[in-house]
Amino acid sequence: MPELTLVEDRFQPAGSPPPSACSASATLAPTGLFAVAPGATKAPMTPYVVLTRVFEIGACATLHERGLPFALLVSQVCRHWRNVATHAPSVWCAIPVHPLRGGLTGHFISRAGLCTSLSLYFHVVSEWNLDKTLDFLFRAVHVPRIRELRIHVYHRSTSVSVFIWRLGRTIDLPRLAHLELSWSQEAEGHYLGNLPPLLNTNPSADLTSVVLRGALFPLQSLALRNMKSLTLAAPSQVIAPLSYADFRDLLSACPALEHLKLDGLFPVLTHGVQYPTIALPTLAALELVMKHDRTPVVALKNDPSYLADFFALLSAPSAHTLA
Repeated sequence: MPELTLVEDRFQPAGSPPPSACSASATLAPTGLFAVAPGATKAPMTPYVVLTRVFEIGACATLHERGLPFALLVSQVCRHWRNVATHAPSVWCAIPVHPLRGGLTGHFISRAGLCTSLSLYFHVVSEWNLDKTLDFLFRAVHVPRIRELRIHVYHRSTSVSVFIWRLGRTIDLPRLAHLELSWSQEAEGHYLGNLPPLLNTNPSADLTSVVLRGALFPLQSLALRNMKSLTLAAPSQVIAPLSYADFRDLLSACPALEHLKLDGLFPVLTHGVQYPTIALPTLAALELVMKHDRTPVVALKNDPSYLADFFALLSAPSAHTLA
């Protein structure tokens, strides 16, 4: 196989003439998904629509990182990629928000145009100016476009709770479909407390996916009525174990639930007691994370008899995935 050299966004055999030496009058003829110049030795250029979709997926996949937006990174690779990133607003729709780059966030949002939906990921790594952040990021022109909102706390600070409560009390997100509130291990021991009104008393009608790590209950049924995916994670040292009644009420309030993940948050069950079955007719996937621990509650959950009692609680005829 001949040696290939990267030129712009294409690979061509080593020793072949540079792009400027190729005939400028050559016409492009489509071949499958690609456009190839007849007689040219260069590999075909990746189509615009394919690169756009790849960049959209990459932007969402890298939201959890604390770096720059994916679209900005790929625009530095070559001219063709830069043109795609520049002229496709959808590749800028997933934006990591970092307190040290407050000014750049506005530029990134402007690159997303005025019609695309936005996915914002707040990386709370230190103290920051809450007023300016809220005023800038949640202007009226941006709020209706926000479909995904993630807040990941890396810093031990009470100001984070203030930020989340202000967000819930002052901002109406009518198109919000996914909400994620989580704390990293670096911030362990400082948790959200009660959930903000954004989730409980004034949820979006489109809200179908929620991830809560370290957030206390109760969840009200109003926020769960359209829920399709629910992830609950909390150490037992922070949040008291759920009773059977609380667990039943929680799941019963989610009539459309398709995916449920429980990480360290399980109901307390007495072995040998017959509990009424909880019906989950639409549940397709169930994920359980049980950590090994010497505390009485967690040790009970590691007992095989507990698992048997737990699975006996659930009636999920549509379930096909257990992890």
